[in-house]
Amino acid sequence: MRVAEARASLLGLLEARGLVVSQLDGESAMSMLDFYATVRAEDVDVDRDGDMVLFQWGTYRFAGMPSFHYDMTRQFMTPDGEDESIWQLSITLHFEPDEATKKLGHGDRWCARPDELPSLREFIEQAPPTAYARTTKPTRVAVRFEPAG
Repeated sequence: MRVAEARASLLGLLEARGLVVSQLDGESAMSMLDFYATVRAEDVDVDRDGDMVLFQWGTYRFAGMPSFHYDMTRQFMTPDGEDESIWQLSITLHFEPDEATKKLGHGDRWCARPDELPSLREFIEQAPPTAYARTTKPTRVAVRFEPAG
């Protein structure tokens, strides 16, 4: 796969699993990890942080009302290394902020290389935000592919 094809490739993986974006939950959002494990980007250098995964959570107000985000992002950096060459493909589950999400706070964890994925997966499986996302229906789900810079 080339970076430009990442969104279509992820959507194809979800479709092959019988998953619909608007119905993703804390369990099915982990398909991003499987996507990272099985589909390599040809036009990046993994050894130079060209293909990484980020798990992040927290309450943010990017547009409109605040929401609690449970997010898995695959970040690609093409060889020129400029900000406009950084692309992020994200699955974000949005939840109504409440006392439970307030207790979860915010945080993140990166996976810089495919061989680090088992450690990230273990961290995510044990993370309190994952337990929340598995038991609470999101108010909205988004799959975005956009430049990070």
